[in-house]
Amino acid sequence: MTSAGFRYDLEPVPSVLLVGEPIHVEWVSHLDPNFSALADVTLCFALSGPWPDAVTLKKEMDAFQTTAACPPNGAAVVSDTVRITSDRRGCLRADAPGLSLPGFYSLRQVNIARVASGGTSIASDRMIEVRAR
Repeated sequence: MTSAGFRYDLEPVPSVLLVGEPIHVEWVSHLDPNFSALADVTLCFALSGPWPDAVTLKKEMDAFQTTAACPPNGAAVVSDTVRITSDRRGCLRADAPGLSLPGFYSLRQVNIARVASGGTSIASDRMIEVRAR
């Protein structure tokens, strides 16, 4: 997501978690000289699932389309929502409680930027496996 000089990228999250393990993420700002309009930025993440295996998760997620919203609808766990203006630099953190069931989950990252003339939103997904302790 880019605006007013900065884009915010989610740092890698472990691909395997344990049941009950809290989830901590960071977005890191990166200078992007292609944008200069100050925007109100909303960042969040959510996990949907569980699915019994990776193949089922991928099949279900291919059929699942949604608009970017914080927090996303229908999630098993949602993070804190981070709201900033796009001129902020540094690391931004959000947390979510651990998942209660093992299985395969979709981690959805949502970035929304609003400016006076409109805005943009990006939602991206990746797979996380949650294992029993």
